[in-house]
Amino acid sequence: MKNTFLLVIFEAMKKMLSLLFCCYLLFVHNACVQSQTVDVEAFQKGLQNKNAQFLDVRSAEEFASGHIKGAMLATIQDGEEFNRRINALDKNKPVYVYCLSGGRSKRAAAILRKEGFAEVNELEGGITAWRAEGKEVEGNNNTVQITPAAYQEMLKAATYVLVDIGAPWCPPCRKMEPVYKKMQQQFSNKIHFIKVDGGVQALIIQDQQVLHMPTFILYKEGKEVWRAEGILEEQEMEAAIKKQIN
Repeated sequence: MKNTFLLVIFEAMKKMLSLLFCCYLLFVHNACVQSQTVDVEAFQKGLQNKNAQFLDVRSAEEFASGHIKGAMLATIQDGEEFNRRINALDKNKPVYVYCLSGGRSKRAAAILRKEGFAEVNELEGGITAWRAEGKEVEGNNNTVQITPAAYQEMLKAATYVLVDIGAPWCPPCRKMEPVYKKMQQQFSNKIHFIKVDGGVQALIIQDQQVLHMPTFILYKEGKEVWRAEGILEEQEMEAAIKKQIN
């Protein structure tokens, strides 16, 4: 009876030790895999690290419109291409990831963590935040930049001016296009409408502190009176505009 009791105790201790060991391994794994969101300054500092690897996970079209120097393209929307390209990276070296504003880079970072990359850093706010801080990008260097002074002159076209800052390759911008056109039709007698390509107009992105696209800004006599970001319902946008111009 005594031996049987001791055997039961022994087996229970083995199971407990096994459980504790599994917990320890999980802790070690999580401690080794670092993932964090970093601001523009920290991301730029990472560029000085010769061992760091930089990934732009946007589309090829977006990449061509302007990207951070040294970044490699690995489109997250093309799973096969993305996996093929990250397989060529060193899992033991830091990886810095960015997209337009942060959504796609978060997905990419999750995949990288799952694949065992030791350190994954996401650029908070994406390349939009990078541009807003006045940081340089490569690509599309032939595009004439609208200066802040020229932008202010554009705002003198009418008492009310509604500016749409977006990009042709931006999914939310495309979704908002029909709504924007309806606003043009409805308020054409009161508002002057301007579209700015935020994908290439870095000076405007910085000057107007645009962090997400599309961004809609309504001006009255050159002064901002309303701003909205992302996807809006038609009725929501209509009501907001009417509130300012009536």
